[in-house]
Parts: sequence; structure tokens; C-alpha cells
Amino acid sequence: MNAIRFFHTPLFTLCLLAGCGGGNGDKQPKQIPASSSRSSSPSAVTSPALAMYDFNAPATVLTLPAELDEISGLAITPDNRLFTHNDENGSIAEIDMATGAIRKQFQLGGKGADKDFEGIAIVGKRFFITTSAGAVFEFAEGKPDETVPVTEYPTELSTKNDVEGLCYDPATNSLLLACKERAGKGLDQMKAVYAFSLDSMKLILQPRFLLPIAQLLDGARGGEFNPSGIEFNPRSRTFCIVAAEGKSVVEVSPEGTILGQVKLDKFHRQAEGITFAADGTLLISDEARGQQPTIALYPSRSAP
Repeated sequence: MNAIRFFHTPLFTLCLLAGCGGGNGDKQPKQIPASSSRSSSPSAVTSPALAMYDFNAPATVLTLPAELDEISGLAITPDNRLFTHNDENGSIAEIDMATGAIRKQFQLGGKGADKDFEGIAIVGKRFFITTSAGAVFEFAEGKPDETVPVTEYPTELSTKNDVEGLCYDPATNSLLLACKERAGKGLDQMKAVYAFSLDSMKLILQPRFLLPIAQLLDGARGGEFNPSGIEFNPRSRTFCIVAAEGKSVVEVSPEGTILGQVKLDKFHRQAEGITFAADGTLLISDEARGQQPTIALYPSRSAP
């Protein structure tokens, strides 16, 4: 049985960057003196979202077509349609949540044709996708087999950070980028989530979340926790981060406090994407890894 771990300790001291905000200047995080640092306040969440799901077994596992063998991020439209993408060919697919069939596909044009894409987010009618190097691409939903133009927004992140997850944060009107690898200078004991402002269309150089690796390892598998996806839960107003390497999901408050963590069942070969349907169902995508790509659906249940 997968026990859920609950945490009530505040986030480790956040580190600011010189010249916070997007733009020029030092591109790596720097620690600030303890006297001027700020810590997250205790979360107001009383019923962590993870407790709303039975992680012992999903109700449904969708088997996807082989062309989605390298499925990556997941995102839901305002009208509850599911989109995903392969991580290396710039192809966006709408998935039938009842069958796993591809309802339509369209292609990113220009610079979006051959990037290493790792996360997708949808904000109204605006679609966003990020590369492992941290560049953000914006595009509109395409028609079947259409090639759509993209707009690229470079950031100060790089392949050293290895961005893997992307989601929308409505409270700050920003995209959150979860880093699999380097958090920043002097932050070797942390995993970082950065914010990309949709007001300025620039990266905010102060990490939105800094999560202590030692705390994440307590509830992970295999002695590691490397984020592969992130999503905002509109019901709990919290964030869930999934880790393929570590096979677990951690819940984080808007202030950056780790609220709980659950280990995933071993059938999750490589959990890459995470999102929530309109009815609260939690969806997690897995790459094929020699089998077939899948999306597991965990229905929301009554609060414990």
C-alpha cells in the first residue's frame, strides 16, 4: 500500500537573484544573507490533494498509439479536452480521455519543428510548450494535420537546469517551469521551480519554489527525486510535481511548502506528465519504455 507522507515544515529559505526579474544581469541564482531572506508561510490547505486519490491502482489506464511512445507533458483546455506531445518532434496531439485514441494532431512550425520539448500548458486559447533548455514557445491550437506558427521566448535557463515540467499559475499569471537538474548557483541541495511571467513575457530570476532534496528523498523511490512534470490543482489551489526518477508525486502549497508525497505504483515505468480533468480526475502519462505508452486516470474521491 502506498502511504501518503504529510509535511508541515516550511520551505527552506528562498534565494534571490541579483537584479530580480527577467532581462540581463547575472544569470545564476545567488544566496542572500539570512537576515534578508524570506521563508514561506504555513499553507492554509487543510486537506492535501494527494489524500483525494487512491494511488494503489488507477481506475483506468489508457493505452496510447505507438506514435506517442515518447509522450511527455499533459494539459487540459478550459472545455476539458486533453492535449499532449512527443518530446522531440514538435507534434501536438489531442487525446480522447475515454479511449486513448488520438482525436487530432498538428505540427509546430519554424523553430518548433525539432526541439526537445518537455512540458505543455494551456491558458485560455493560448498554448505554451517548453524545451529542456528553458525556452518557452507560444502557439495557437491547430486544425488536424495543420502546421502552426510559433513564437519563441528565450529565458536565462539552460540545459544544465534541464526543464521538464510546465504549468500555469493563475494567481500570478505566470508559467511555472520545473527543473530536473541544476537549481542554480549555490543551490546543489535544492530542486527549483521558476516562473515565467505572462505579463512581461520574461523569466523571473528568483525561483518560485525551492524544495530541499533531502526532504523529497524521504518519500521517493530509488534514492532520487528529479521532477518530470508539474500541474496546478484548481480544486485545492496547490501544485503537484511528478518525478519519473523517484517514482513519486509531491504536493506543494502556493507558498512553496511541501504538504505531502506519495510513491507511485511500479507500473508507472516513466511518469512524464501530470494534469487534472474538470471533474478532479488526476492523469499521469508514461513513456513506452519498450512496452506501450499509457495515461493512468485516478478519480477524485471524497475528502478523508
